[in-house]
Amino acid sequence: MPLTIKEEVLQLVTSIEDEETLQAIKQNIEAIKTYDVTDDLSPEDFNELKNMVNEPFGYETLTKEEFDDSIKKWRSTK
Repeated sequence: MPLTIKEEVLQLVTSIEDEETLQAIKQNIEAIKTYDVTDDLSPEDFNELKNMVNEPFGYETLTKEEFDDSIKKWRSTK
């Protein structure tokens, strides 16, 4: 039976003897567990992100014709 990712990581960590390496791994795991990428956002940016997540899928999607029209000026040859 294949190992889970957790079991693989545990095997790797168990095989490490160097205390400094283990300390670095511990610090990284603790940082990952407590860090939230939205912590650094302003309230305005956070609200904008939250609103974007709640928009219906394809909300601002263009049709192929709309897209072609929007890039027409770059396609023209001089």
